[in-house]
Amino acid sequence: EKLRKRRFGAGESEALVLASELGAELLADEWIVIKESRRRGIRVTTSLLTLVEARTRNLITSVGKELDGLIAAGFRTTPELVRKTLERVGE
Repeated sequence: EKLRKRRFGAGESEALVLASELGAELLADEWIVIKESRRRGIRVTTSLLTLVEARTRNLITSVGKELDGLIAAGFRTTPELVRKTLERVGE
């Protein structure tokens, strides 16, 4: 099944296809890609959830510090998601 080019970039389309073929979990942050992944039965996680997991496993000391770095580098998210993420790890 081909993905509509107007909905996804070439990289997103390839990532969805590859994750599906390999039975792999997909890392995605754009809601349309997350929604399509779920529709196709592809396991999906986000950058924010990856940071939470890294903090839970003591791989990083602060989600907030890492998130600040991501945002400074151009990562986009909402203040609400930042708040919820930081609450989840007690920061």
